Amino acid sequence: MVAMDRIYLINSWPFLLRHLRLTIQSLQSTALKVFDSEQCVCPQRAVRMNSVFSPAVFPHQRSGNAARSLPSLTQHTNLWASLHSSFSW
Repeated sequence: MVAMDRIYLINSWPFLLRHLRLTIQSLQSTALKVFDSEQCVCPQRAVRMNSVFSPAVFPHQRSGNAARSLPSLTQHTNLWASLHSSFSW
C-alpha cells in the first residue's frame, strides 16, 4: 500500500506543486495589499527611524502585542476554511 501511495504522490507532484505555489502567491499578494493600505493610513517608517534599537529594548518594541495571525495579515476572516477547501479537491 505504501508503494502505491508513493507512486501516486510522485505522479501528482507537479499538480500539487503548482497549486501550492498559487496558494502561496495569493496569500502573499493579499498580505502585501493589506500592508500597503495600512502603511498609507499609519506609516511606520518615521517611528522606526526615530526609535532606539538595542537588544534590551527589542522584547518591548511590540508593546506587549503578540505576532499577528495569518487571517489578520490578509484580512480574510474565513481563511482557514478557504485553505482547507483549496486542499480538498
